[in-house]
Amino acid sequence: MVKKLCRAAVQNPNHKSRFDSFEIMTMREYYDPMTGGTYFDEVRTAAQYLDKYNSYGDVFYRVFAMYRNNSPKIARAIGDFNDVEDAVTFLFELTGEKVKIESY
Repeated sequence: MVKKLCRAAVQNPNHKSRFDSFEIMTMREYYDPMTGGTYFDEVRTAAQYLDKYNSYGDVFYRVFAMYRNNSPKIARAIGDFNDVEDAVTFLFELTGEKVKIESY
């Protein structure tokens, strides 16, 4: 399966919720030579996508819930998916709204 570099967002129609919107971000896990541990970072560019130095595995898609009325934006990670279509389906099931994916 070929993974896409993408980002998507959808507004939350439930105004009683503490979450204003949901976002899908392309992520990758990296080895941190300073601590000997790992960290996760968003993959935003084609160069980052192609550069697998210090990375573990392939990219994946993380769904974030964005809190209302916070500046700067505060987010909570609510799911990880290997396939972007699974992440899109999850957001549709949460919101009932169509998710627009930006692939690059």
